[in-house]
Amino acid sequence: MTGIPQTGGPAFPDPWIRLQRLTREEPARRFLEAAYERANVPSPKRSAYRNAESLAALIRQAESVFRPPVPHSPWLEPMLAYYGSMSLLKAWILSVHPEYPESTAVLRHGLSTRKKKKEPFHLFEDEVKVRKEGLVPLLAAMTNATDCIGETYKFGELAASLADMVSIHRAITGKSPLVPLKFAPFPSGSKAEHRTLILLPEPVLDSLKLTPAALARKVARITGWELTVADPPVKDGTVRFVRTLKGDAGTGNMDGSLSVLRENERGDHYLWIGNDRPVTPVPELLSRFMLLFSLCMLCRYDPPLWGEIALGTVREEGVWVRRFLDLTALRIPRLVLAKLEEAADWREPAEFPAGD
Repeated sequence: MTGIPQTGGPAFPDPWIRLQRLTREEPARRFLEAAYERANVPSPKRSAYRNAESLAALIRQAESVFRPPVPHSPWLEPMLAYYGSMSLLKAWILSVHPEYPESTAVLRHGLSTRKKKKEPFHLFEDEVKVRKEGLVPLLAAMTNATDCIGETYKFGELAASLADMVSIHRAITGKSPLVPLKFAPFPSGSKAEHRTLILLPEPVLDSLKLTPAALARKVARITGWELTVADPPVKDGTVRFVRTLKGDAGTGNMDGSLSVLRENERGDHYLWIGNDRPVTPVPELLSRFMLLFSLCMLCRYDPPLWGEIALGTVREEGVWVRRFLDLTALRIPRLVLAKLEEAADWREPAEFPAGD
């Protein structure tokens, strides 16, 4: 990509340190066997042997896109990023569905957008639709996001849900549905429960026109958390709630299964609080892929307009696009790596060594 750092942010290591282990067939085969056994797939060894070459090739192909020896031309960057991401996503699918692709239908993009753009063109108003068949509907099912199938999203709706783009998005649009979220220890009443102090910035009360109690109900509704208003409810510029976890629920703060919770490369947490559509945000992995599709189609079918946005100095969207492409070159490999680790319970670096 263009000037993207290859070492990862301070909160997260470079995902390719792990992904590169799967670029060779033997480690890929052992990884798939572990994943298929974990998923109770019939004949896991046979399926792993059959798919190892494909998995290794998909990872190698993606690596050639995201770790090029020289930077890609900006005229090609969104197309390469889109198809490189597709290779990684297919690798994840293969680790869960050994028969993929079961039909030609799942090989379609599963997305569509206008090839002839409206004039005057505004990037954040551009639309992308999730079709009922293809790659993205399959990914939606795998991420518990089937509500997005058949829906049409504005580019700006998807862009607004990215935690590492909050500042630049707010600078361009004047708003953001993502609110900084912090956690702090809170004394528990008994060993049978765990409590955590939830902190949100005080200005969110004015922006949403809510009292602390009403905001607590809203946050509880979108997260499923059991919340009470702390005493005092507002202190040192923050709104304070207490989250209670019953029994042996653990003490973790972030629940990765909740699409309303987001985390950026620095490890900062955000809570999605939107009063408008969509009801819940599309998971980050899908959002980024859908945004890449939109940029890919723009680059492919309207090069003059793409050049005006990406290379010009007039459109403020160009700053957003360049930042998005750089960060996505880190985020999508990292997000897919997390899915692969989950599929095979792959936690220890030495578990699937690269070998000689």
